[in-house]
Amino acid sequence: CALPISALEKARRNQEGAPASYIPELARVPLEVTCAAVTLCNGTVIRSGDAGAAPFTFQSSAKLLPLIGLLEERGPFEVFSIVGSEPSGDTFASLARLETHGPLPSNPLVNSGAIALCGQLRGSVQRRVAWLSRWAERLYGAPVAIDEQVCASESETGSRNRAIAYYLRASQVLAGDVEETLDVYFNLC
Repeated sequence: CALPISALEKARRNQEGAPASYIPELARVPLEVTCAAVTLCNGTVIRSGDAGAAPFTFQSSAKLLPLIGLLEERGPFEVFSIVGSEPSGDTFASLARLETHGPLPSNPLVNSGAIALCGQLRGSVQRRVAWLSRWAERLYGAPVAIDEQVCASESETGSRNRAIAYYLRASQVLAGDVEETLDVYFNLC
């Protein structure tokens, strides 16, 4: 099943925005790649454009994986004792919000919230990444590969996320090894 061509062509003509240049590997993504894919409740997949031809990373949308998995396994009381559930009003990578309204991240869909939830996963980095992979497969209906080049690029340029994670550690929101938690978070993205 295909999406109406007019929606795809309208998206292709849109020249607003730019790739995330602060992550070098993402800055290399060809701008002409445009796709859309929607899975209906009955399982029907509707695709248009380059949906099958070009790989993509989930980036911030992947923050749903630890949230959904932890809600299912541990329940809302435990999850929302680590992160809030309110809109932040700030950018997704804000440190200011933690200082002014913290120490808990405002919600699980900002970087600080996703990092805090990655810190709640148990075991080695490999075991926690495997947990995320199992939840990705369960939610997306197929195995999802981790793009090692993007992961390395995220890690190499992740100073702001490191600052967030160390702030969470200093505020006793994040327990355990900060760099291991960040490895899990970079794999998630």
